[in-house]
Amino acid sequence: MKHRIVIADDDPVSVSLISIVLGAAGYEVLNASSGSDALALIRKSRPNAVMLDIHMPGSSGISVLEEIRGDPRLSKLLVFMLTGDKKTEMVKSAISAGATDYITKPFDPDVLVKRVNRRVHSSTMVWD
Repeated sequence: MKHRIVIADDDPVSVSLISIVLGAAGYEVLNASSGSDALALIRKSRPNAVMLDIHMPGSSGISVLEEIRGDPRLSKLLVFMLTGDKKTEMVKSAISAGATDYITKPFDPDVLVKRVNRRVHSSTMVWD
């Protein structure tokens, strides 16, 4: 069974690149273009992990992360922040909110896959 990852990013080029990289690594990738769409997709598809951009229209990635961490059914879900925002305050904010990892764009595809693999394969997240 393939591991499933939801990617939430409003930039179609980023979504396409991340999807290609993770798809080639054997992941089933589902895409959302907003935070609210991501939450609906997470609840419906029951992924192993989520990748959130921080700056999206509507709900920011941090807001989505906070909602995930506040929901007992989702609280142990792996949440990767994948963003171009390298500001120290933003990194601290994401980690404080419960991000599993913080990856900045542009990213090295091999490093991205290794970081995701390491977390996904050691995760204890189980859906009901």
